Amino acid sequence: MENKSRFNFSILLKFILLLFTSLIGLQSFAQKEDVSRYLDDGGISSSKNIVKINLSSTAMGDASVSFERVLANAFSLEAGVGKIMPYYVEGSFWEVIQNGYSNKSFSGYSFTINPRFYKSKEAPEFGYVGIHLRRRNIDYGDFSNNQITDLTINSGKQIILGKRIAFDIDSGIGLRTSLRTDNLGSYSSRGIVFQLNIKTGFLF
Repeated sequence: MENKSRFNFSILLKFILLLFTSLIGLQSFAQKEDVSRYLDDGGISSSKNIVKINLSSTAMGDASVSFERVLANAFSLEAGVGKIMPYYVEGSFWEVIQNGYSNKSFSGYSFTINPRFYKSKEAPEFGYVGIHLRRRNIDYGDFSNNQITDLTINSGKQIILGKRIAFDIDSGIGLRTSLRTDNLGSYSSRGIVFQLNIKTGFLF
């Protein structure tokens, strides 16, 4: 029984050693694959800019585009502008389900600023956290308007599909302030806001 136990233990040690060696080999191969991606990549490794369309914001009636520029290995800055469309959804989709769409025809503009810190120090790819400032100036067309400012802390992930197509998704929570003006005066309010952004774009 003792010899059999020692024999089984010896086989187990050999198996663990073989598995460990195989894992080291796979890791080395993966690293070579990662390096080979940048040996002759048509300039991908030196690409530091992405132009993106915010799909989720556009679906809500704020048709916006943004430009992200890598400034350091782990840091980038994104800025965007948008146009408030006539079909703009004021509030959340849940409020629309409860109360229906507004019969107003909206107009106006928006802008965003979003500094990002990439966790892997490989900007503009993989996971990141950022501070997202968004301001919307909405004109209701009846001598009233609303200035909505969102300041949120967002966490997200951006991946490069193929060689040039970027896909970016993030969510966050923060503070919303609103300043509404009409013929009777100005009214301000504050509250908590939840944010979701889904973007796609082109790396160059």
